[in-house]
Amino acid sequence: MKILTIVRHAKAEQPEPTQSDFDRKLTPRGKRNAAEMASYLHARGIKPGLIISSPAKRALQTASIFADEFSVDRQQIVKESFLYGRYDVPEIREMLNLDTKPTDSVFLFGHNPALSWLAATLALGFGQGLPTAGVVVIEFDTNDWNEIDASNGKVVLYKYPADLI
Repeated sequence: MKILTIVRHAKAEQPEPTQSDFDRKLTPRGKRNAAEMASYLHARGIKPGLIISSPAKRALQTASIFADEFSVDRQQIVKESFLYGRYDVPEIREMLNLDTKPTDSVFLFGHNPALSWLAATLALGFGQGLPTAGVVVIEFDTNDWNEIDASNGKVVLYKYPADLI
């Protein structure tokens, strides 16, 4: 069984006129929401074997908050540049096979609309959007990352900060 936990970055600041989108940081609320979601997963025994993140500041900050919750060294977060843009399922499979040490659980941090699309593509019936700090956990009935797809993927958890209240 393979488990992919998809996490959209938490609430980010609005860009300053001279600031790039890539450099936007989390707001205080975003930091709080990310910590709440990480704690929620931890309490349910959902933990990462590997953390992969977009290198954009807000995604990396969110991934770092999760890493701290799970006592993972922040230096072990794998940064994948293509996660800041558009990608497809074959690229995700390739990344999981190249980047993963033998692990059955990967946490993936990035941006919408790509993450919502990815979740819907890998788990039939998942049509929701992924709000900021939203999490979708997909279990795949396979032992090979090359074989993950909608035919063997099912959503086992979908949560976001407002849903925790």
